[in-house]
Amino acid sequence: MYSYYLNLLNFFIPIITFNLKDSVLRFRSHYSSNYWVSVFVLSVFSMFIYFFIFIIFNPWFLTFFFLGIYNLISSYLRASDKYLAFNLQRVLPFFFLFVLTIVFSPKNHEFLLFLTGTSYLLSVIFSIKGFLPFAKFFDSISLNRVYIFSKSNLSYSLPTVLSVSALWGINSMDQMFLKYFYDFEYLSNYMASFRIVNIYKVLLSVFLIIYPTFYFNNFKNIDLIKKRRFQISFISFLIFLFCVIFSKFCFYLFDALNYYDESYYIFIFLLGSEFFKFLISLRLTVLSQLKRTDLVSYYYLIFLLGICFFHFFLIPIYGDLGASIISLGVSFIFFIISCFISKKYEV
Repeated sequence: MYSYYLNLLNFFIPIITFNLKDSVLRFRSHYSSNYWVSVFVLSVFSMFIYFFIFIIFNPWFLTFFFLGIYNLISSYLRASDKYLAFNLQRVLPFFFLFVLTIVFSPKNHEFLLFLTGTSYLLSVIFSIKGFLPFAKFFDSISLNRVYIFSKSNLSYSLPTVLSVSALWGINSMDQMFLKYFYDFEYLSNYMASFRIVNIYKVLLSVFLIIYPTFYFNNFKNIDLIKKRRFQISFISFLIFLFCVIFSKFCFYLFDALNYYDESYYIFIFLLGSEFFKFLISLRLTVLSQLKRTDLVSYYYLIFLLGICFFHFFLIPIYGDLGASIISLGVSFIFFIISCFISKKYEV
């Protein structure tokens, strides 16, 4: 239930608060002096939205007000060319949630939602002073603006929004279809594995901060790029292997041993799916460097259609195990496609 609600909130609330629209407008105007007026208005508006959610659902949801503020600060960092600081901030809530989960071992989804909201609050506090304590350091090694933040590149805003939406669907459709065909109780085994796999995803996100920066600064040296990509892929595979071998320990760490027997294969398949999605992100970096965000959007939209098609027809037959196998199978197929794409454009 936690992951189901969290995915809904993470996708719909930024849209309700016009955060995506605000990001596009800020890119278009290259940040006007009226930005903080926009921040204030959107913050007040988002406060009412979260208060409405608080009334309708549960007091724990009120903490997601900080998710809106967090998104606004992210918009500022990204549109003001602080690209590395922006990427670091994206990891912060996952890092804080990881620490809080280890410390408090939440027993129900309400408390886990509270810890999630708290992690966004801590991320906001950490980000306010000078927009991250390390912002000056990041600015000193920031990416070359010619390739990323030139005005000719601002037209990528809409494809980026489409890609973000498609990625949300790719990561959430399995839960949505399981909820549609079954119920929340049936989701428990799946969510036990999904929660642990999310931590693996957080660890891999660290590499997604490092690799694009390296790629954009060395895009002419294809051999060096391939070597670094192999190194990162190998490390991520070792982490994957560790999680598989010590899977029981992973379930114990998150107080989910009672789900271990029924969720083991689901855990392995979801872990593999996340591994291939990570490799896909590495491969598609070349399209971002070439400003072909339209191709990225088409790729993820087709990926989403494939996920939806197989989930719709196979989940009613094979249930949660089938959902995890579909996620792994489709991710592997699109990883192969991404290999052909990178081979074509990395010249």
